[in-house]
Order: sequence, then structure tokens, then C-alpha cells
Amino acid sequence: CCAGVSLYDAIERPLLGYYASFLTGSRKQSNRESARRSRSRKAAHLNELEAQVSQLRVENSSLLRRLADVNQKYNGAAVDNRVLKADVETLRAKVKMAEDSVKRVTGMSALFPAGSDMSSLSMPFTGSPSEATSDAAVPDDLSAYFSTSEAGGNNGYMPEMASSAQEDDNFLNETMDTSKMGRPDSLHRVASLEHLQKRMCGGPASSGSTS
Repeated sequence: CCAGVSLYDAIERPLLGYYASFLTGSRKQSNRESARRSRSRKAAHLNELEAQVSQLRVENSSLLRRLADVNQKYNGAAVDNRVLKADVETLRAKVKMAEDSVKRVTGMSALFPAGSDMSSLSMPFTGSPSEATSDAAVPDDLSAYFSTSEAGGNNGYMPEMASSAQEDDNFLNETMDTSKMGRPDSLHRVASLEHLQKRMCGGPASSGSTS
């Protein structure tokens, strides 16, 4: 019995100790390897995250620059928009002023022909021979004047004459006779003007009665 115990103690106990120490060492080695792999994985993941962070920072800085450029362009566009609106309002005011000026000029031009017609029709006649001769000059050749008036008809500047050609011829003959008798030239012109005034005053009434 003692020999058996001593054999166990001498052979198996050290083997068991070696085996236990081997198992413990292998377990520790396995744990160390596992920890190293875990650290490697964590380091790789950390490096990947750091790379992503760097990339995101670059993208963020580029987006910030683009945002600054867009804000600057927006501010410039807003200023240009205000300037253009002011220019549009100015142009509208100028167009309105031009339209008003055109309307005034058009209205005045529409009034000018009527005024010129009235001024041509309203020939001054006075009782004084000197004023009559100074205001309106009567042609010396009355036969040529009346023949032109009768040939032209209604001309827009002289109303239609109511007397006939025979009355004009009689008046011309009387005028020529009186001029031959030695009447002054001024009285001859005054008589001619009075005859013209009678024909102008009687023209519209006689034409209205005939129509």
C-alpha cells in the first residue's frame, strides 16, 4: 500500500500538475488571443469611424461653403430685385407721363385745325376805311377773285356764297363804273369788303333754305 501511494505521488501527481498547468496556460493564451483579436476589431472599427468622421467633416465644410455662396447669391439677387422693381416703377411713371403728353399733344393738334378754320373765317370788318384796308387786303382784280371762288366751289375756308353769278357780274360792273368816275381806291376796296361780308353772312342762311 505504501508502495502504491508513493508511486502515485511520484508519477501521477506531477503529471496531473503539468496537465493542469498546461490547461491553465492554454486557456490564458486563448484568452489573450481572443482579447487581441477583439482589440484589433475594435481598432479597425474605430479607424473606420474616424475615416467616416473625417469624410463627413470634409463634406460638411464643402456644404458650408456652398451655403455661404448661395446666401451671397441670394443677397445679391434680392438687391438686384429691389433695384429692378425701382426701375420698373420709374419706367411706369415715365410711360404714364409720356402717355399723358401724347394725349395732350393729340388733343391740342385736334383743336388746331378748327382754330385755324375759325381764324380764316373771322375776317375783321370795321367801319373805318383805313382800318379795313389795313386789316384785310382786297385784290385789285375782283373779276379774277370771283371767278376763282366760283370755280372752286365750297373750299372749307369760305362759306357757300348765296348770290348768283349775275349779281356778281352786276356788282363788278358797278364797281368798275364807279372806279372810272374817279372814286378813291380805298373806297373801292371798302365797297368790295362790304359786298364780301354780305355774301358771307347770307351764305349759310340761303344754303340752309335751299337745302
